[in-house]
Amino acid sequence: MIIICSHCWAENRSEAIVCRNCGQSLDINEESYVSKLINALNHPLPEVAARSAWVLGELHEKRSLEALFEVITDREDPLILEAAVEALGKIGDPSAIPILTKAVRKSYLRVRIATIEALANIGTDAAMKIINSYQSSKIKSIRDASQ
Repeated sequence: MIIICSHCWAENRSEAIVCRNCGQSLDINEESYVSKLINALNHPLPEVAARSAWVLGELHEKRSLEALFEVITDREDPLILEAAVEALGKIGDPSAIPILTKAVRKSYLRVRIATIEALANIGTDAAMKIINSYQSSKIKSIRDASQ
């Protein structure tokens, strides 16, 4: 696992005490860290927002669901969208199915494939029904992801 510095957004090893990039302390409480990660989903640099989504997914952080839903609704950058749908898949909450249903219709192929994989991770009957509807897609990589 990595820790993202909430000051400069650099990646650090989980055992790090100070940020390797800016020297700030990485000793933060969980509540504060999660709040900063959620806020970083709106960061203007796509890499920072995507990294934050990734960490939230790795933490299986259900408190981030609404913010991740907003990312999928409001953002257009494929890097951020892909990271957000992957995070939702890792969190695995069935409440994400309606927003993932919208995400799978986005024009970016990587986002569509990541969305099918996220739905598979959720694995409910409703999620599987959506995945099955893409098994006859004209796009081979979409068909392959839905198998």
